[in-house]
Amino acid sequence: IYLLVNMLMLGFTFNLWCEGRLPEQETPVWLLMGNQLATVGAFSFLLVTVWLAMHASVSARSYLTRVLTQLVRLPIPSWEELEACRTYGSDFERLEAKQMFRVPFLMRRQERIAQSSAA
Repeated sequence: IYLLVNMLMLGFTFNLWCEGRLPEQETPVWLLMGNQLATVGAFSFLLVTVWLAMHASVSARSYLTRVLTQLVRLPIPSWEELEACRTYGSDFERLEAKQMFRVPFLMRRQERIAQSSAA
């Protein structure tokens, strides 16, 4: 919305600069120069705001693309990672009853129980 408003104001300023002349016979020279200086200053300022609005728009769009493609996308596991996470029913049948019926978060960690039973 900033870009649209600034472009409209830039067009109005350019129109004022080209067609909005003061009458040269009755107007003092210092007032004509002040008017032209203010119009050129406004035009320059609005040109910089349009340039910065375009830069901000491109930067925001590129960062949005980076977020959507690199930072938010869930990683897809490889076949080896899936195999490493999978357990078989036969593994559960080989466990001791102490490990089968343990209550998670109340007893010791499963790794410690497995190490103590193996020793």
